[in-house]
Amino acid sequence: MIKRYARLAPHSMWSFESMDLQGRTLNLGETALLQDEVYPFTWNLQKKRNHVIHLA
Repeated sequence: MIKRYARLAPHSMWSFESMDLQGRTLNLGETALLQDEVYPFTWNLQKKRNHVIHLA
């Protein structure tokens, strides 16, 4: 396996909203990933009961 590193500095930005009466929050995030990092990253988010609804 060949390790590859992104040429640009890693980028990540997140916002967390207040909890509603059911204990749910709106969390918005933006991060830069290599193509082979997308599945493990989203899988770990979903494993912790986060909904991933958009990838670009």
